Amino acid sequence: MKYCHRPGCAVIVRRGYCDRHRPQERDRANAQERQLYRDPRWRQLRASILVQQPRCPGRGDGRPCGEPTVDVHHREPHHGDHVRFYDPRNLVALCHRCHPSIEARERRAR
Repeated sequence: MKYCHRPGCAVIVRRGYCDRHRPQERDRANAQERQLYRDPRWRQLRASILVQQPRCPGRGDGRPCGEPTVDVHHREPHHGDHVRFYDPRNLVALCHRCHPSIEARERRAR
């Protein structure tokens, strides 16, 4: 048991969000984009990328990381575009430590 994922909520749940905050999560502006990550086609593509790229290339600072990959990152944001979302050339496998660093750097660059 843990706290609801909604910041500041003290309701204890098995996982995810409490009943009060669950509907708000579905109403997020990017809910349709996020739905793509539940598609079986994505899951299969993600698994194949992780097999093809088993070691993390690093954060792009010239130093390879070498940790096992667990996350798949879209180099170019897809914004719901199915072609860009499923394009394997737009995907790179990263470790769980490097992925947030790269996303934060990309957000700052926008």
